[in-house]
Amino acid sequence: MSGNILVTGADGTIGWPVCMRLALKYPDKEIIGIDTEDRRRWVNECGSVSAIPVPPMKYRLSVFSDTFEQNNILYITNNICSDNFIRYTLKRYNISTIVHLAAQPSAPFSMKYPKFTLSNNNNGTLSLIMAIKEVNPEIKLIETTTMGIYGTPEWDIYEDEIGTPNYRLSIPSQLPPFTGGSWYHRSKSYDASMLQFASGKYGIQTIDLRLGIVAGAMTEEIKRDRRLATRFDFDFYFGVLYNRFCAQAVVGYPLTVYGKGGQTRGYISLEDTVREIVSAVELDTDQLKDYLPINIFTKCYSVKEVAEYVSGFAGVDIQFIDNPRMEKEEHYYNPANYRMENLLEKPRDSMKKTVRETLGVLQEYKTRISDHKDAFMVVE
Repeated sequence: MSGNILVTGADGTIGWPVCMRLALKYPDKEIIGIDTEDRRRWVNECGSVSAIPVPPMKYRLSVFSDTFEQNNILYITNNICSDNFIRYTLKRYNISTIVHLAAQPSAPFSMKYPKFTLSNNNNGTLSLIMAIKEVNPEIKLIETTTMGIYGTPEWDIYEDEIGTPNYRLSIPSQLPPFTGGSWYHRSKSYDASMLQFASGKYGIQTIDLRLGIVAGAMTEEIKRDRRLATRFDFDFYFGVLYNRFCAQAVVGYPLTVYGKGGQTRGYISLEDTVREIVSAVELDTDQLKDYLPINIFTKCYSVKEVAEYVSGFAGVDIQFIDNPRMEKEEHYYNPANYRMENLLEKPRDSMKKTVRETLGVLQEYKTRISDHKDAFMVVE
């Protein structure tokens, strides 16, 4: 790797742990983190907080420096939608790889604010692509989209192949039909399309990491010093289902399963997510496709199965409620992750380990969660 690494969304749940891991992996490189810090404001405006208190970035950087005796993370508060800022940053810091994690990430929030979600997410990605084209087309662009862009099709899900269980048409580097059920997922579908287009039109190496649901609160670095914690949202808008179940369990609140609970998705721990992203940075793409989509997940679980895992550890009830979302509650779901298995690190964490660890961490913040338990559900 010739230059430094830019991480967008550096103040986010995944962004901060990725910055730390990259800094430790490449001590001779500068890790440039960028974030607007809007996520903090959005969650606050929704009447909630991160279950785990998240100090300002300046403080976390100081703790990181003291803990690991390194000072190679540089943090900038700014917006990647600014073309001039991005071009300047790529040149000023000699960027050779971008890990793009910045987005408005909430499906429910996107249904309230569709124009903002599309503008924010798609313009941010497009700004990065055009800046790379102008400054240095050799810069590698890695983005985390989401496996949610597939929706729940009635055929097997491959990274870039279209088919059914009995018929498969291989179309290298082509996009499968996307049927994600929110404006957030649609924004990420178009991001995937832009990554593919940028690789074909401008020769930019793009890696599309389609993440499953990220579960857990801990990484190797956070275990060294809990002041390095990343955020853990549990509210209706920004708390993924796994987070909400764990937070509900800690305060003795029934686990609220939407509908029949048959909604099935791929899951992966936070630690494994960080490991996969850093592995993608290390990936030698010279012999690979210019556009490389990779499904990132360990195993698939239904909502009911996740609730049963959490309930089994915490001893709380499961409550089936009317589904506030428009989605299939029972469906076929069979995604492949053969590229992750063959090209990246092997995931290590089981759901059992992740649930046990998460519940243990959240016990320390039981009062903080209880004070905001009204944010678990929103009646609209």
